[in-house]
Amino acid sequence: MKKATALVLLIFLTVQLFVQPSFQADLTCGEVVMTLHKCVSYMTGSESAPSPDCCEGLQRLRSLLITHEDKELACTCIRHATRRIHNLKEAAVKELPSTCHVELPFALSTYMDCN
Repeated sequence: MKKATALVLLIFLTVQLFVQPSFQADLTCGEVVMTLHKCVSYMTGSESAPSPDCCEGLQRLRSLLITHEDKELACTCIRHATRRIHNLKEAAVKELPSTCHVELPFALSTYMDCN
């Protein structure tokens, strides 16, 4: 399990190298990824509920989404990351914010639309 989580984290971090936003935001893909990495086991179905650390990370992400650019960058980073992890459970990804009682400015999905 730790090996799988480490691999997923590596994939998430690699995403930031490929996502070059056309704007300069204070938030980075690395920060976005780090807030959600504890949620991977829930989103892949390895755990039946998100951990407290996962929900705290999601809350941290919400607190970082201040500007329109922050929200756009976070959405884009998450979209690219979820496309690289093939065993994500769509229902778990979609339900994560409500399960953690965190309102995000965009819907989480394995096929996110950031426009």
